[in-house]
Amino acid sequence: LDTLNSTVPKFHVDLLTKAFVPVSPGQEEFRVDCRILRIEPGAMDRYHFHKQTVNLFTVIEGETDVILNDARVHLNYGESVLVDVLDKHAYCNDSGSPCLLTETRLNMADGDLFFCDEQEPEGTPATRFSDVF
Repeated sequence: LDTLNSTVPKFHVDLLTKAFVPVSPGQEEFRVDCRILRIEPGAMDRYHFHKQTVNLFTVIEGETDVILNDARVHLNYGESVLVDVLDKHAYCNDSGSPCLLTETRLNMADGDLFFCDEQEPEGTPATRFSDVF
């Protein structure tokens, strides 16, 4: 927890100062939240996308994969991936141990969760940040 408190928030602040997150016309607030996810070995999230929300995943213990626009991105301890608006994504832990991730959601909106097995995103994903850093 000390590592999380001393490094992750500063990292997120540094990243946010460089990232432009669009705000919809007429939107009165910019919502941000952060949570810690424990992903058990063999667990897989349902493939989905957001129309407004940008996600930042950072591994704080263990390792996991993130499926991002049909490509698998492996994340080790301390690595992050930013998932942009309309990017299809899910996590998948094929390792033999649990993984802890921080998930920071930027510009989140109620009901902004769409499952890829029910509909595909309309438009072109922005994918401004596709690298692991």
